[in-house]
Amino acid sequence: MTKLTNTGTGATQATLSSSSTDSEAIDYTAQLVAGQRFERFLIRKLLGAGGMGEVYWAEQQQPLVRDVALKILKAPELSARDRVFFDVESQTLARMRHPNVAQVLEVGEASALNGASSGIPYIAMEFVDGVRIHEYCDNQRLDINARLRLFLDVLKGVQHAHQKGVIHRDLKPGNILVATVDAQALPKLIDFGIATSAHKSADGMRDHAGTPDYMSPEQSGLIADAAHIDTRSDIYSLGVVLYELLTGALPYESSARALPGTLTKTIRRAELVLDSMTAGDISEVALTRQLSVEALKRAVRGDLSFILWRAIQPDRNKRYESADAFAADIHRYLNNEMVQAAPYSKGKAFTKWVRRNQLAVALGSMTVAAVIGGISVGVHEYQRAQTERDAANVARAQAEQEKRASDAVADFMTEDLLAQSDVNSSGDGAKITVLDAVRRANSDLGTRLAGQPGVEGRVRYTLGVTLKNLTEFADAEPQLRSAYALLSASYGKDSERALQAYNELGQLLLRMSQFDECKVIWQDGYQRSLKAFGPDAALTLNYVSQLAVLAWQMQDIDEGIALSEAALKSPTLKKGGDNYNRAVLILNNLGRLYRLKNRFAEAEQAHLTAIAYREQEFGKSAFATLEAVNDLAGLYRQMKRLDESAAMYTNIIAGYRASFGNNHASTGTALNNLARVLADQGKIDQSLATFAEAHAVALAVGGADSYLTAAIDSNWGKSLVLNRQHAEAMPRFQNAERLFAKQLPLKHRQRIDNLKALETVYRHFDRTAEADLIAGQLNSIAD
Repeated sequence: MTKLTNTGTGATQATLSSSSTDSEAIDYTAQLVAGQRFERFLIRKLLGAGGMGEVYWAEQQQPLVRDVALKILKAPELSARDRVFFDVESQTLARMRHPNVAQVLEVGEASALNGASSGIPYIAMEFVDGVRIHEYCDNQRLDINARLRLFLDVLKGVQHAHQKGVIHRDLKPGNILVATVDAQALPKLIDFGIATSAHKSADGMRDHAGTPDYMSPEQSGLIADAAHIDTRSDIYSLGVVLYELLTGALPYESSARALPGTLTKTIRRAELVLDSMTAGDISEVALTRQLSVEALKRAVRGDLSFILWRAIQPDRNKRYESADAFAADIHRYLNNEMVQAAPYSKGKAFTKWVRRNQLAVALGSMTVAAVIGGISVGVHEYQRAQTERDAANVARAQAEQEKRASDAVADFMTEDLLAQSDVNSSGDGAKITVLDAVRRANSDLGTRLAGQPGVEGRVRYTLGVTLKNLTEFADAEPQLRSAYALLSASYGKDSERALQAYNELGQLLLRMSQFDECKVIWQDGYQRSLKAFGPDAALTLNYVSQLAVLAWQMQDIDEGIALSEAALKSPTLKKGGDNYNRAVLILNNLGRLYRLKNRFAEAEQAHLTAIAYREQEFGKSAFATLEAVNDLAGLYRQMKRLDESAAMYTNIIAGYRASFGNNHASTGTALNNLARVLADQGKIDQSLATFAEAHAVALAVGGADSYLTAAIDSNWGKSLVLNRQHAEAMPRFQNAERLFAKQLPLKHRQRIDNLKALETVYRHFDRTAEADLIAGQLNSIAD
């Protein structure tokens, strides 16, 4: 047995969420030992464990070498519902990108481990080389204001997570590590408790995952709706963390720490906890904050005490409604402004104005006129403060409305949607997939969210994107169209939420080969985003990159190159910046356009840059990486580097199958591309067999009338001609032209190539009239 304790400091990563306290030892037999390999990872050390698995310090060895925090779940412990939740929430976590949140690098499933009968889910996360936040503050002897400023960065990370619909559920000093980056302190949130956040006990209630000292009353089961955890539970935990940062103690009587059920009766204000300390203890606390004992007591009285008190209110309706609201009050305190948590008084408002303007007041006291002027300014400032307070109240109401919407979306995703994955609701007890859960939850969505158009719009947006990514285009389209309409009505037609849904609708139409409507939507959305948010806004640049993709698809090559090159000049897309991933997306598509202009060297460099970045950010087997590799393989085919191209396509197909299975559009596309290379290599039999396999995938994914089916028919026909099977090739070319005519302009290179091939086959069978008709079409393009 390995004896684990969670009291270590230094370079560490917190454990999977569990109901144990930080100081409690856990008896646990580790699945892996130091030096053992797990997939592409070399285990270095077991860092900790919880009820659902372990977390290891490991070294990722491919495709690049780096330290990671590797969380390995116990697959036999996961119910079908847990697995669906794991799939949904891990993808949500992977999309979080914030400097104060440890990044999810990879989510996957390994082969069976130590005799397990099923795959082992794992998550590789950024390894944070830092110390717990309260230890960092004490070691550095940070004063009160410095601690508050550091805590503001923590709140930024939490707000980002909440906006993504993720509740941490176990915020504590051990899950807030402070690293030193470029001589600056950088706090990072770790351990979002992916599995335990969805885990339920036998009676259907959520387990009380978390740490009792920092757990909200509703999370610890002290109130009637304990199963209904929302973002304010994290606010409570943050309040306790800040309380400890400022006072060196928890807000409870010492006897209550072992009895979570008594916490609501024993919470103490910050000034009272200091008064209860021994002389030696309070002297030590004051010293680490560079204050005298009396100065420390003065510091935590008044506004700071009110801020802490509001954050840890037992009634969550009385807490700060969001991490942003919590941060705003701390900013007000640091700026000598009236804090929202404290009772308002005119005298206090004037006093704070004097503190903010000490020099003006000191100079004003020199003459009576200046004193009168100072009073006049003071009155003006007081009136301004009232105006700011009114504006703050409006912002607070808006934040509360946004929080309710976010909570409702999160509730739907975790309760209504995931409830559909209960195998007990399935008559045959079959495994419920994410797609099953989405379709079942959608059946009465409008009824359950009646009267909440903003919430319904955001839920339908999420469902639409999910269905689009699952290549369920027919199901995704009405969701995204409805989402755009609902979000436009709730937030405004030119709001960021509405325009994001509009953009996703365009992406769906592109994948459905409805290019004309797609172009109308993206051009309209681009102009509206440009007017509302400016040329360098992420949303505007996203529209630009999508229009460039469409230009490549519709063969508007010069237009696409001009759009892409102009976008890449934006200062917001500089290398190393937060939006560089968007620059890589534009650059990779620019490589496709360069290829069509035979600018091979520039195209190769663009694709290699995209691949290197995506491998580092997402991993070698990630979908985004495979897409860029697919584009480079296509370039190498055109450059006649056929062996390299074929090897790359073979690896891509294996990657797509591992991630999505065989019946996925990306798998079918890659098979089609490999078959073309095999034909170029003269391996006709292999080429024809691969085309047949690709065609079966296309039919399963998009049906007989899809663009992918048409593309495969056209390429398959060319291989048949090479094999002198003209009769078999003709219906392939004819079907491709029938479908291309509905989806592609006549000038499109793919359609032109297919028409030329069909003309050749007609002439082979002396069908001159039909061949001449095609020749006339092709001549009209040249004219």
